[in-house]
Amino acid sequence: MERIKAAGHVNNRFVAEDIATNRPPTEVDADFMNSIQEEVCGVIEGVGIALNAASRTQLFEAIKSMLVNRNFAGLMRKMTPLGGAQVREYVDQVAATTGNIEIGIAFNCSVSAAGVWAGRDIADICWLEKWSDIGGVKEFWYAPTAAAGVVPTWTKVFSIDTVNGAISSGLIKQQFAGLARQMTPLGGAQVREFADQVAATTGNIEFGIAFNCDVSAAGVWAGRDISDICWLEKWSDLGGVKEFWVAPTAAAGVVPVWTRVFWIDMANGIVYAPTMAAGTNTQAVASTAFVQTALAAKAPLASPALTGVPTAPTAAAGTNTTQLSTTAFVQAAIVPKAPLASPAFTGAPTVPTAAAGTNTTQAASTAFVQGELATQGSIGVGQTWQDVLTSRAAGTVYTNTTGRPISVSVTCSVSSSGTNTSSMLVNGVTVAQAGVGYGTSQFLSAIVPPNATYQVTLVGTATASVGPWKELR
Repeated sequence: MERIKAAGHVNNRFVAEDIATNRPPTEVDADFMNSIQEEVCGVIEGVGIALNAASRTQLFEAIKSMLVNRNFAGLMRKMTPLGGAQVREYVDQVAATTGNIEIGIAFNCSVSAAGVWAGRDIADICWLEKWSDIGGVKEFWYAPTAAAGVVPTWTKVFSIDTVNGAISSGLIKQQFAGLARQMTPLGGAQVREFADQVAATTGNIEFGIAFNCDVSAAGVWAGRDISDICWLEKWSDLGGVKEFWVAPTAAAGVVPVWTRVFWIDMANGIVYAPTMAAGTNTQAVASTAFVQTALAAKAPLASPALTGVPTAPTAAAGTNTTQLSTTAFVQAAIVPKAPLASPAFTGAPTVPTAAAGTNTTQAASTAFVQGELATQGSIGVGQTWQDVLTSRAAGTVYTNTTGRPISVSVTCSVSSSGTNTSSMLVNGVTVAQAGVGYGTSQFLSAIVPPNATYQVTLVGTATASVGPWKELR
């Protein structure tokens, strides 16, 4: 639909002809008339009424059908129990083009005729249970306590996918204290709606639906209608709890002994269920107590203290990861290994080559042996005579630090009258000695092992000296 845009309009509005100002009248064109026609026909056909040229009331009938027979939007009916908070039933069309609707029950929250939430009746919580035919979902919403008149801020705390999961059903409620309304399906057991003020001093109320169990006007349970089970679905504004109760089959007239099997804490968004027997493996809801009991019988992932004979898959031979090793894996790995005590190696076993000069129980590789032979071989092999006189003196103790045996040759001479005794000591032992007179010389020689000490001494009344001093190293 749009406003007139034909020739002669003024701000998209119709105007009459004004001869004084030479203003023409607004033309009524085909686009505008077709727009009006389709808007009207669309409403009529939208509710399933076929267009009839002979009728002049079809638009009225279409509007009446929408208001009365189909999508009665917003508030439907309300009930005021003791305490001032109202329980309201409502139906609202949430998608006008598809006809999708939702229907529900709301406590302590007002709703306008257009389905818009308004302020609450009293200072209390608000809760809402609603159905939607979009996906067949049942939802439970909650708003915490606030002052009267405050619009609730809803939190969805639970929902049921009735297409793919559990299916719930109910009746539209009409509340007054005690028994409200009842219906008798085939079989004789009645389905009853009820509402009751459970605490007259505080105004707390509960309402719900009960199957096969009678309730007095004072809200007291009486005997059942037929020999069958009883069940009860109820709301309570005391803590905002939705509860589901059941009583096992008993004879007609027997007062049900209720067991609460499922409940929802709307204030905290927590779903409760009975704790199933240990080992249960069904689609039943698992409580935290059931889960914790099951976990208590399991080993933790971190540092488990296993008992009995734990088993695990045996890894492939040669696996070298953090995978658990079984006894089978270990035994298979041990078979080709040599024992620690007196191993009988075959083939060409290898060991790390020790550092040169190592003298421990470490295994010696051929490389170590060849290296030691090269450095600890026969004297003279790989050695040369060196004149070390400038760094040697009689009476001083020296150490062979070459790692190999060396040969030391020293000439001792006397340059004055008198006599002198020349000696060569290795590790403090005299290995060569000679007497020297004036104008003569004596030659001393010795083999000095690795790390051994050696020295030349001159003892006597004559002036003596050493030189040359040569070493084969």
